[in-house]
Amino acid sequence: MRKAYLYMVSLALAAALGLGGCADYEEDYGYVMTLGDHVVVSGLRAGADSYSVDLQYQYRVDVGQADVLEAGFVYALPDGTECTLQAVAEDGLMQATATGLLYGTSYEVYPYIMPPEGTQMPNAVANIHYLAASFAPPLSSPVFSMPEAGRMEVALPYTLADDTHAVDEATLSIGGQTYDMASADGYLSVVLDLASLPEGSYTSVDVEASNAFGADRLQAEIDLTVSAATSRYPDDGERDDCIRLCGIDWAKGNLQYEDGVWQIADSQSSTFDAAVGTAPNRVEHFTYGDTSSALHTDIVRRWYTYALAEAASSVSISGDPAEDVVAAHIEGGWVLPSAQALRALATEASCQYAWVEVGGSMVYGYLFYTPGSRRVCSSTPVRLDEASLDRCGLFLPASGFYNRMSEAFWNRGRDLCYMGGGASAYGKDGIHMLTTDALRWLACSLTGKGKGRMPIPTR
Repeated sequence: MRKAYLYMVSLALAAALGLGGCADYEEDYGYVMTLGDHVVVSGLRAGADSYSVDLQYQYRVDVGQADVLEAGFVYALPDGTECTLQAVAEDGLMQATATGLLYGTSYEVYPYIMPPEGTQMPNAVANIHYLAASFAPPLSSPVFSMPEAGRMEVALPYTLADDTHAVDEATLSIGGQTYDMASADGYLSVVLDLASLPEGSYTSVDVEASNAFGADRLQAEIDLTVSAATSRYPDDGERDDCIRLCGIDWAKGNLQYEDGVWQIADSQSSTFDAAVGTAPNRVEHFTYGDTSSALHTDIVRRWYTYALAEAASSVSISGDPAEDVVAAHIEGGWVLPSAQALRALATEASCQYAWVEVGGSMVYGYLFYTPGSRRVCSSTPVRLDEASLDRCGLFLPASGFYNRMSEAFWNRGRDLCYMGGGASAYGKDGIHMLTTDALRWLACSLTGKGKGRMPIPTR
């Protein structure tokens, strides 16, 4: 059979030329040709009962000029009949289209090229096997983002084997509710208003997409809790110099000291560099959680104001210019966050675990935003856009906490551990702190001094 003959020729030439070998006919024919080592399927088109493939094979004439008399591909049909498919050969590229290929049938496609000295069978093959379901829309892992506070976008990339057969229908289901997904630019997407979901806990979303050739289904894990809001704050939102959240004004940036000048940073994202703070002339003050009105740059210093350690029952230094680092250096009523302010974040605000890319680095943390009729807490990581960060809410980096014994940060990227300006009797010390454990619990608690970082100022 011709099939056997072609295999033998292919193997013989492969042994003589090697993979991607060189046919040297310079002495007799005036050229040297380098043969490629693979056949490429460059396109697919699906039909009701069969499909077609676009084939490409590359070769190169290194020396001289070769007159290619004929080029193409050969493959066998299921009944053993050999098919020869002539190709267009130009500038070192052979191209042809094989039609009428049957779903579920395997094909081995070999190239051939015929210069004047005779047929060459390169050691290259394309193994082709497609089912009708191969042309259904394949789903990939979803990407979660939050373009606006409380609105989670779920986007799934997909690539169709034949893009002429578009996605006919795509849906996302969560908690018994189903939403239609849009299809554009290789993504299926939908934006969920989280506060509109019924109260309860959600652990997964289900996505299904289909076209004429079949459907694909995917289940993705989430961690989301929706509950009734305990308070309403209609005046909350972004202001020129602050973010009003649960009725409290939070500054848009960290407290900074540089060359004798104290200021509040102009944006949240400008204060995410944990490496800043050791130079005496430039300090991101709350990077190291120090509440004292004096300037300190020692990273291992115990981060608490000594007035707090002397509390017999409870005390707050918020607004005290002698002790409060914010009140001492910033005008306009800015002070350290009180225990009440931290407690409002922990018990009233909606909270979303998230990350934002700043300067090529991903900063993980928690976005707090004003709840509507329902409060939403989610530990599903979502992407935030740096440009819209202030409009979304208050973003506190998950800086973990500093361990004085090991002199190292623990649980960076996962936990919040933020101190306030108030303390209560708790053994010898007890500073009010906003704490999380990957949102398994979120609270304003009493914690031993020297562990946390400071959030940005309040007013």
